Amino acid sequence: MLGTQGAPARSRRRDRRTRELSEAAPEPLPSARATVVRAQPFASREEACAWLAGLGAEEEALDDELGSALAALNRALRLYRAATADPYLAELSAGRAL
Repeated sequence: MLGTQGAPARSRRRDRRTRELSEAAPEPLPSARATVVRAQPFASREEACAWLAGLGAEEEALDDELGSALAALNRALRLYRAATADPYLAELSAGRAL
């Protein structure tokens, strides 16, 4: 599932005139949130809770899960990039996350 959050993207048209600002506040930037959902559900609530607790306890397990989710998301982005002929859509990595 994908969703966009934050402010709309700024237009590329620039106004060269200077403007006096009464209050300077940073503008929010648009960001996207992606959720990768498992194809196979957990057998029980207890199994899901144990899996989640294991991710919190073991950094290696969390890194593995993050790697799997990023791989799935990047596969989807490659297909989107091909369908829209957008070669500039970059792949995602944990380092680029907010």
